[in-house]
Amino acid sequence: MDMVELLVVDDDPKMVEGLVEILEGDGYRVEAFEDPKTALSEAKKRSFTIALVDLIMPGITGLDFLTELRKTRSDTKVIIITGFGSVESAVEVMKAGAADYISKPFKINEIQNVVKRTLEEIRFESEIPRRVKSSGSGRILKAVSNPIRRGVVLLLASRVQMRFTDIKNTLDVDDPTKLSFHLRELKGSGLLMQDPDKLYMLTSSGGKIARLLLELEKDPY
Repeated sequence: MDMVELLVVDDDPKMVEGLVEILEGDGYRVEAFEDPKTALSEAKKRSFTIALVDLIMPGITGLDFLTELRKTRSDTKVIIITGFGSVESAVEVMKAGAADYISKPFKINEIQNVVKRTLEEIRFESEIPRRVKSSGSGRILKAVSNPIRRGVVLLLASRVQMRFTDIKNTLDVDDPTKLSFHLRELKGSGLLMQDPDKLYMLTSSGGKIARLLLELEKDPY
């Protein structure tokens, strides 16, 4: 992957300062803005790897930012920064195409992890066309480009059936709302199902994708 360039957009100067310090400390090149409209204008002109955008800002919301950016820079992944109590809104933004979200207040390692997870998603997606000959399989693999969804599929391939709490604890997912979202996405993609006892299991398509993922793991990208 080329040099990682991150965009930080938040109307809170202290939040911007803290994020820049953390991310630059991890070796990323960071551009930061407190004015979302100026940030959006810059993001349309440049190809940022990831944009970390506050959900609630004056003049333009995180959803507005995401919608406008995707029109010209669909390759830029967007992570939404949401305040306490607005997780449902963040999930709605993920449905609109955001890569992930993180809730305030967050710890340093949490913001580091969400950025690393999104970079892993970008790398995985970039490798699909080269490594998977079947276009149908490639499209389905896009559904598991997110590391959490990929982890669920591989976990169920080895455990067969699991309850929500067991999946959450095994994968060490702190946010149950986020895990619920990814499980719904997997079900919507036809890779996952639930029985009457609320046990999650792979469908036949999910099993096929799990086997493909295991093959890809033998030849790490």
